[in-house]
Amino acid sequence: MEHMKATLMFGAGDVRVETVRAYLEDSIQQVLRGDLDPGRVFDRTVSIDDVPAAYAAMDAREALKVMVAF
Repeated sequence: MEHMKATLMFGAGDVRVETVRAYLEDSIQQVLRGDLDPGRVFDRTVSIDDVPAAYAAMDAREALKVMVAF
């Protein structure tokens, strides 16, 4: 999956990490089209009102990735 790749390179005192931001817009469009199943990434879905509880669940290690449904 091309959109899931990231680069991490180690050299003499040199570290480069490419974040998910480079792939975010394309990934969002793939989810909206149904080409990418976010269920393979997220382990919990919450409403916008439940975001504080979602952060608490992640902090308590009860959830890893939470998707906010609008």
